[in-house]
Amino acid sequence: MLPDASCPMIKLIFASFAALALIGVAFPQARASVPGSAIVVDVSGPAEAASTDPGVLSTIRAELAATNATIQAYHHSKVRLGLMPDIAFVLPRVVLLRNESNRILWGDATGGMDAPLNLVFEGFSISQQNLLQSAFDSAKPFLDTILGQPYVGGTIKVVNKDLTISDRDAVIGGLYLPDDGTGAQAIWFPIYFAPESNVINFIHCLALAYIGPSMFDYDVWGEGFARAATMQTVRLNGVPNGLNATILQQVLENSYDTSGQYSWYNQPALGNPHFIAPNLRETPLPPGGSLGGLYLMRYRMGGSLWAKVLTEYPAFCSTFLSSYYAAFAVDPSISGDVPALHSLAQSTMNTLAGGPNSTIEGRSFALWSRRQYILDTTVTFGRKTFVESIPITSGLAGQDFGVFAVWLSYFDTLAGGNEQLLSGTCYPLFWDSTFARLFLTGQEDRMDIAAGFGSVTPNIPDVFGGPTQWYKATVELPVGDSIARALLPAGAIASAQSPTPNNFYGTVMGFAGQTSGGPPTLTGIVRLTIPGTGQTIDAPLRNGAFGATVASPGFAAPRRTTVQVISVDNGNETVIHTEIVNTWSNRLGLDIRLEDEGVYFAPNGLSAGMQMFGLPILPWVTDHSQTLNLPANQTLLAKWRQDFFRYDLYPVITRFDWGRGFYVRMPSAVPVFTVEGRLPGDQPASVALQVGWNQIVNPFMQAVSLSEVTVQRAAESPRTWNDAIAAGWIDTTIFQFVPGAPDVFSGVPEGGTMTPTTTFAVGNAVFVRSLVAEGVTITFRPGSPQAATATPNPLEPTWRAKLNAALGTIETSSVEFGFATGATSSYDVGIDSLLPPSWGGALQAEIIAPSPMYKDYRARGSTTWNVRLTGLRPGQSYSLTLDSFVSGFVHPVIAVRDIEGGKSWMPRLQATYRFTATSDTRTLRIDVNGGSR
Repeated sequence: MLPDASCPMIKLIFASFAALALIGVAFPQARASVPGSAIVVDVSGPAEAASTDPGVLSTIRAELAATNATIQAYHHSKVRLGLMPDIAFVLPRVVLLRNESNRILWGDATGGMDAPLNLVFEGFSISQQNLLQSAFDSAKPFLDTILGQPYVGGTIKVVNKDLTISDRDAVIGGLYLPDDGTGAQAIWFPIYFAPESNVINFIHCLALAYIGPSMFDYDVWGEGFARAATMQTVRLNGVPNGLNATILQQVLENSYDTSGQYSWYNQPALGNPHFIAPNLRETPLPPGGSLGGLYLMRYRMGGSLWAKVLTEYPAFCSTFLSSYYAAFAVDPSISGDVPALHSLAQSTMNTLAGGPNSTIEGRSFALWSRRQYILDTTVTFGRKTFVESIPITSGLAGQDFGVFAVWLSYFDTLAGGNEQLLSGTCYPLFWDSTFARLFLTGQEDRMDIAAGFGSVTPNIPDVFGGPTQWYKATVELPVGDSIARALLPAGAIASAQSPTPNNFYGTVMGFAGQTSGGPPTLTGIVRLTIPGTGQTIDAPLRNGAFGATVASPGFAAPRRTTVQVISVDNGNETVIHTEIVNTWSNRLGLDIRLEDEGVYFAPNGLSAGMQMFGLPILPWVTDHSQTLNLPANQTLLAKWRQDFFRYDLYPVITRFDWGRGFYVRMPSAVPVFTVEGRLPGDQPASVALQVGWNQIVNPFMQAVSLSEVTVQRAAESPRTWNDAIAAGWIDTTIFQFVPGAPDVFSGVPEGGTMTPTTTFAVGNAVFVRSLVAEGVTITFRPGSPQAATATPNPLEPTWRAKLNAALGTIETSSVEFGFATGATSSYDVGIDSLLPPSWGGALQAEIIAPSPMYKDYRARGSTTWNVRLTGLRPGQSYSLTLDSFVSGFVHPVIAVRDIEGGKSWMPRLQATYRFTATSDTRTLRIDVNGGSR
């Protein structure tokens, strides 16, 4: 307790640290970025006086230094005597002043956290050093306001790492290190060509240094805060005089800000704890123009995310960090506690709003954050795609109508957040607003992907006649079994006939507005209201796309805008959608989707045991165990990987998404199973298939028949399902998984049977096999049956039969065989069918071949099929029956030989054959003569 009665009464809590040292407890450094726990000083009386009283701070620092010296001396003496290992430990350095459990101010042993940063430069020329120092001097007042005072303060070494810093660290603007290996804070900085780039990137590093050794475990919080603060500082003119304003804006847009098209780029592939995958950080950027991964887009989206928050709450970062520092000093684990960070964000908003239930873009932080994929810090495995669409608005001529640069990133997320940049070939699909296929030039028919990157620059044509007849164009980019989709406002931004670019544009899914050939009295508008400017802009909505010009002041500053989609019928307006959008950019591009969020109710819930299913919804929750509401150690999930010819298992498995099917084993039945998330929307959706077997699911909440899908191969025209079979694109049969009888030990089905199906039921995953090397895409079109074609099948069955095996009414399985003109003894495309990879554990019939077959047709004549029954239960009685169908000639003579049982069965004479299983397999030989005309 301080003796000076003129100062507040302060209780110094140093004794606890000394006591720990005396019993031999050191202070291990858990992470390189964590300085250890702070000393908390309780203040009674006017806290503000204590925080500025030089006598109080001097006493605190002197006492802290003495305590540290005592701890250090004791530790060294124990090491010399061999009583304690010489391990690194962190001495308490930070002091928090607390009044009634609320943090008031902070300090450190060497000058106080209220002291400014002090930069010491190494390896820079005088002019370079002067530029960086002037950048700090100009930015400091703004950073002090945006972020608050630095967590630690003191000296930071700024080291020229131009020749040694990794490529990606140079692209994102340099590095801040809480400890450079010598115990000092440091900034590693490369030299950029333009002074504007040097200034902006150095301000970014300074912003990181403000957060300092209390840095968050996740880049979206640390780097996100820093980049938002950088954007704010530069736009508030916290930069040295004499810089080029245009170049400053270009640097921000290229490396920091995606506000102008944030909703276009808000895609699931962004999620990762670290913006640069750990295995890629020291890897040079690939040659040949590859982006080298998704890292830069993540940095840009991370900054833009928090810029949205700063738009509504300019003091958010400083207020948040003030509370965060207090919590971190007591328990550093908050740096990686996502629920705690989210809770702190909401309480910060409440504080700034002056009441509870504050919102960001009209939603609570919890509801808003789950819609921002960049905030996903979960490692989700599997192959991923991300599409970046860039409008081309200059140099347009001739027939240029909707020109975009379309970039695709393609990678595989591995353990620990590592990423493998993949190569492959994509055959882009372009659709107009009616979802009719668009065929562009040959240059856009194919996208070659190398080192995780591919690109095309399509000119989406004017299909509705006229410069103002813009429309929503859908671009689907399938590669392997992954697919990315972008909705683009073709013609609504700029065209050769309307070269002046609109700065407010986008697409609407779920309401097209005025349509070509539609009722002339029914139109639509997208209304933008910008508070504080008195501006309301109505953008005409035509064929699902809109565009307009927002005049100055418009987007001249960060804006909280209101966007409404309005139906206009005979002049009567009806608002059908409203959302709040925060933006910092000089333009605003939106991907508006009406009623694309909802809840999926599984039609029959989930049964106990094994089953195959999928979700017609993209869950907000990333982790599979949370989606299934199961403990992680009870989550049993599998997905077939044709490229590796094996199953991936949870947790090393791709996330739930539209079109993806999985096996799941539920420990008990869930009669009512629901999932919240995003729906594919009110237009057709495609699922990509790689060559071989694919485990997929109907992406819609309604059953889709085979007549309601089309199949696309590369640049060829869409075909109906039957036509695609005849063309040899897909196998003749799709298979569902039917759970078998309950296991005698667990009491629930542990296996099942592959059986044919002719419908894509809701939530019921199926196996589909693509036969072409480049794969195909299946486009689901609910409610839009496709006209059947008369493409002849060159192999027409003349006789066919089905052999059915059954365990009572519990398990059944069958195979098909017969004669067809032109068929061979091996697999025939368009008529035969292989079996998908079997999970086993239940009755399964298969025709024995190099790959097990479900359906096998041969040329007419005497021949033999060998059939294997697997998954039998010894001691159980099974039955065999035969269905035979004639076309063009009389029944052939059929004899079935039970090899293990040593008996023969003549289906003509005996309708059913029964046997008792003696093992889990049984072999049958089917002998057939050729029949006669």
